[in-house]
Amino acid sequence: MLTVTPSASQALNALLDSPEIPDGAGVRIAHGPGPAGEPALGLSIVEGPSPEDVVVDGTGSVELFVEAETADMLDDKELDIEEAAEGLAFTLRPQPLNGGPPNLA
Repeated sequence: MLTVTPSASQALNALLDSPEIPDGAGVRIAHGPGPAGEPALGLSIVEGPSPEDVVVDGTGSVELFVEAETADMLDDKELDIEEAAEGLAFTLRPQPLNGGPPNLA
């Protein structure tokens, strides 16, 4: 199952820490078109999961909902955050094996 690093969990919490966001809202990962029409994954803030979504545990106080069709693709991934030229960006990488560093091969 998709795992979430502590840094990514903090960033997700920060996304939802706004008076405009209703209590109980979460973050949803779903497949959709990218900026140039290519396949991509996107994050969105939603009031709750769709009936077919997979709810990922271990994200602190944030609920993370994964589109059912996308859940299998992310089964061995870890959601993290890193600095990019335009600010912070969420990234997916292989889960670490036995608690070690990610297997990037």
